[in-house]
Amino acid sequence: MQLPAQIRSVLAVAFDLLAGVIATAFVLEAPSRVGLHGFDFRVMYAAAAAGFFCAGLLRGKSGAANLWLKGFLISAPGLAGVALLIWDQGRLRLIVMVGLGVTALLLAAAGVATRRRKSWRVGALSLAASALVILVVIPHLSSRSAFTEEWHPAPSFTVYTFDGRPINNADLRGHVVVLAFWATWCGPCHAELPEVERVYARFKSNPEVVVIAVDTAAISGGGPDESADGGKTSMARMQLDLPGAFDGGEAGRAFGVRALPMLVVLDRDGNVRLTHTGFDVSEHLDAALSAQINSLLQRHQ
Repeated sequence: MQLPAQIRSVLAVAFDLLAGVIATAFVLEAPSRVGLHGFDFRVMYAAAAAGFFCAGLLRGKSGAANLWLKGFLISAPGLAGVALLIWDQGRLRLIVMVGLGVTALLLAAAGVATRRRKSWRVGALSLAASALVILVVIPHLSSRSAFTEEWHPAPSFTVYTFDGRPINNADLRGHVVVLAFWATWCGPCHAELPEVERVYARFKSNPEVVVIAVDTAAISGGGPDESADGGKTSMARMQLDLPGAFDGGEAGRAFGVRALPMLVVLDRDGNVRLTHTGFDVSEHLDAALSAQINSLLQRHQ
């Protein structure tokens, strides 16, 4: 017995959305499956391209006749996920987030086209173009969109070295300063700090540059409370040589730290010039941050 056309249409839409939900779950799970701490947008884009292409390929034969409507239905859960990320993170890496949604839509439509035309040419070209974008374009976009340019006086703050010596605004005036806020419970922070270490090593001989890894209690991770001893032990375990300090939370809150890791870059006049939130493996943070520091140094020559 054949179901009425209206019911078949509803079921087709439901299965399209279900395929999109499965593809979205695959995208969200991909970074942890490859053992990453924090985002690597290359992995997420690759998972989105593969997951939504397969979803389109699976659901391409039935349902909506219009190729783009079909692609939209399949990618709708992914687009909703991107919208939630943008709502949660604001403009942080906005263009990369939007691109992730566009990738889901385009590759879902490519999968549908491949199934309906029974030709792998469209699919192969779509996947090849996606691979090129992932390898060449995404790292550049992620790096550019992660830094937020600012220009306002830094708030009054004090952090303490692990042996208890205070460091405040007055001590740092006249230097280009990088404050790397992190916490012992934060996995992405542990992935980012080696990048900050490379920046420290690059400018270690330059007395005009100060780099400090600030273990902050501004955000609770649900684990043990942050402490100077815990931060010192954690940095020693990671074999990091860059200077470390502890913040009971006051400095982090003064700088508006709402997510970790977060970098704050000050110029010689004590102004906040750049902030960087989150960690993306693909962006080559050490090179990008070094370029920003050099730019600030040159502006005062």
